[in-house]
Amino acid sequence: MSAEMLDRFQDTCSDAGLHVGPALRELVEPGLADPHLGFVVADNIEAGIKIIERGGADSLPIASLPAALGNLSLLAAATGDRYRATTPQVLDPQSDAWQQHVDNGRNGRIVPLSREHALTRAEARGQVMRADHTLGLAGRDVQFLLSALNYGTVFNAKTMANAARTLATPPEVAASLKDLEAMPHLVVSNWALAQITQHLYEQTARQPSGALHIVDMCAGTGATSAATINRLGLAQANGHDLDSSHLSLTAIEGTPEFYQQLNEDFLVQASDQLAALGLTTKKFDNKFQPGSARIIESDVTSTIEGLDFANLGHGDVIVGLANYGIHRLPSAQDEVIIKAFAQAENAILAFGDLWENGSIVNRYFNLMNNGILNAGNVGLRERQRKHDFMTATVAQDYHPTYIDRALRTRLKSELSNDGFVSIAVKGQRAIDLIVASKIV
Repeated sequence: MSAEMLDRFQDTCSDAGLHVGPALRELVEPGLADPHLGFVVADNIEAGIKIIERGGADSLPIASLPAALGNLSLLAAATGDRYRATTPQVLDPQSDAWQQHVDNGRNGRIVPLSREHALTRAEARGQVMRADHTLGLAGRDVQFLLSALNYGTVFNAKTMANAARTLATPPEVAASLKDLEAMPHLVVSNWALAQITQHLYEQTARQPSGALHIVDMCAGTGATSAATINRLGLAQANGHDLDSSHLSLTAIEGTPEFYQQLNEDFLVQASDQLAALGLTTKKFDNKFQPGSARIIESDVTSTIEGLDFANLGHGDVIVGLANYGIHRLPSAQDEVIIKAFAQAENAILAFGDLWENGSIVNRYFNLMNNGILNAGNVGLRERQRKHDFMTATVAQDYHPTYIDRALRTRLKSELSNDGFVSIAVKGQRAIDLIVASKIV
């Protein structure tokens, strides 16, 4: 089976004019043959074949697909070996329980492995460090492709917090959700990020000059952008009307399936609110365009690095949002993003994510695509401070009243479950906007 699959992959690559070196089999075979995680490599090979057969995707660096699958195989084999060496009770890969786990993953059903069969927190951290190291050495194209394959093969509309479902689950409801379906922690942090941007919008509207430019990195299905636009509309309804010549929104996503949902779901759900805010959908370029709402299908690291921060006016503030997306990137790439934002006179980075890889939900994902490819956020705060950002974690050392108390309470409980929402600020105008409300 493994040999046949590799033969088919090599034939498909050759037919498409993609170079597959003789070392590919040596690189891929160990991961494909892994008794527990071989199915992850197999699913990604199948996904790669389908991408090639349908002519690729404009945003994806298809030429790097063989190298990407080689790196995935290395990570799968390493995780499989460590899992069997360190976990006290390992599920038999031929058992009905393991097969059910595999089926759950393939069908987007979130059913965590039992504690005795899950990776420990220490092993989860080790897995993050392996992913960070391997993906960091592999380069952007490989990481970008693997991220797109991951989110295209494992996640689906039911699993993710999409735009429509987020808007149907307001902050007061999101704060009390316990059901693991659709990952309620994503909805909680989406609303927290949205309330941060609402506060910034309200404060900017009070200023005599300056614009607010919002960049939703790793935009996914559009849930973060939808919640943000919803809160900006609420601020506007409450009398905080920021002229559209002082506001813009840019959303970036490289996974073809998610990008499609951004256009078909988010833009439909938010069309009236975008119009009310005076934001017109425009073609993307590297300059910040007041009055625009732009969606780009691209590699987030290269896109952010290529933005023209010199185009920002004096007193403008750029806000980078990322909800459970930065963990896709190895630390070398998230530092590229931080360094790029640091070029701005005033910048704010608001992230919701995992520090490592050890949450309750990750007991399920650690032995799937997403666990193997999770580079985590170890050292994120130190990288931000290195580039002159002040950093704080909501509900830990920062308690802003502009985030609902119920959400702050929920975020505090998430801290013990590896989840966080952090704010990093650079520049006096940005600092003034963030702290313009009473902090309790």
